[in-house]
Amino acid sequence: MLADIAQWTSAKLSPTGAAFWSFETGSATIHSAGGGAQEGIYQAIDVVKDKEYTIDMLVSSPSGSDETWFEVYAGKTVPVDGVEYKDNKVMGLSTWDGCAKSAFLGRLSIVGCVKNDRTASVSNVVKFDTTGKIYLVIRSGGSGNKFTKDGITIGRIEMRAK
Repeated sequence: MLADIAQWTSAKLSPTGAAFWSFETGSATIHSAGGGAQEGIYQAIDVVKDKEYTIDMLVSSPSGSDETWFEVYAGKTVPVDGVEYKDNKVMGLSTWDGCAKSAFLGRLSIVGCVKNDRTASVSNVVKFDTTGKIYLVIRSGGSGNKFTKDGITIGRIEMRAK
């Protein structure tokens, strides 16, 4: 269980725009003014080679979104401020892919529609080719001056060995 929000590190992944995370006990919310802004949070996690892991979290937005994406990665590279993160996308939401346009509340594995980089399907199961640290990265943003007026809230974040 990765619910302790205090263990997450913020990363400003784009040089422009105004995206930010706000934190509450057990949850975090991404807010954005659009403009291509993207912001992320990440946590280093130890994994074992060839073991399968399931990643999931509760996601919600009472108003839905417009021109918005929200993605989860499990990569080997450390996020760097000002650099878009693209190492091993696991799953997510995207108004361009057909989800998150109207209000949503549920497990990301169920309400999401963004495909896993390694399986070419919507899947929240990952496996790694080495033992060591990976970075669980949650990033989001929007284009133009659109996003979601209420933000996207996450909680009950999990990464469990199968």
